[in-house]
Parts: sequence; C-alpha cells; structure tokens
Amino acid sequence: MRILEIDTHGYVWFGTDNLGRWFCLRPEEVEVVA
Repeated sequence: MRILEIDTHGYVWFGTDNLGRWFCLRPEEVEVVA
C-alpha cells in the first residue's frame, strides 16, 4: 500500500495501484509518524 494522492481537501487516498482498490482517510484520521 502506498499513498496515491492527497487531494485539494486534504483527503489522503491510498492503495496498491491506480487500478486497484483505493481507500480514503480524512485529514483528522491521518497521523504523521516520523
């Protein structure tokens, strides 16, 4: 899984590839882990 796109609303779209299943997380659901 990898991040495919972060749209203009800050939603993070991720999945296996552009043809596979995508998932979306709202900005408040995303945690940055350093």
